[in-house]
Amino acid sequence: MFDSTAILLYLAEKTGQFLGEIQDLPRLLSWLMFVATGPGPFSEQAVHFQYAAPEDLKYAVNR
Repeated sequence: MFDSTAILLYLAEKTGQFLGEIQDLPRLLSWLMFVATGPGPFSEQAVHFQYAAPEDLKYAVNR
């Protein structure tokens, strides 16, 4: 298990915590997958290339 989202789901199922009621599960999983695959990684990359990268890489900033 290399993916942090898979690890979170595994721990939640194993401990019986944080999953809510069964009727809430589709919404919870939808948001979890959105956050895990969408804004998180790309936001981090954007901040890095706009503010912290040692050189100005136009391709990286535009992407």
